Amino acid sequence: MTHMVIVLPTAERDLDQILTWLFRRSPLGAEKWLERWDATRETLTENPERCALAPESKLHPIPIHQIIFRTRKGNPYRALFAIRDSKVFVIHIRGTGQRLIRKIIFPINE
Repeated sequence: MTHMVIVLPTAERDLDQILTWLFRRSPLGAEKWLERWDATRETLTENPERCALAPESKLHPIPIHQIIFRTRKGNPYRALFAIRDSKVFVIHIRGTGQRLIRKIIFPINE
């Protein structure tokens, strides 16, 4: 089954912050990071259930999954998402060293 991936505004803000930070240090690095994110997002269209539950899942009533992707230098990033029917909702993207999300707001009625 193919899933539709929806990047929520919270994840869009995370993306903007990560890309802004990376671009200031290396425009090429930011471009490569975005390519890696796009490839990761694409993998979520097929069998997102294969991804482990995120540590944040223990703090919320809905299962929160994570997919980890790495930069060329090996720095890990986590995309947090929820699955509802045939939709994958990307809720946040977390970089290395960022704390767990204590409160996740998820649009239940989507």
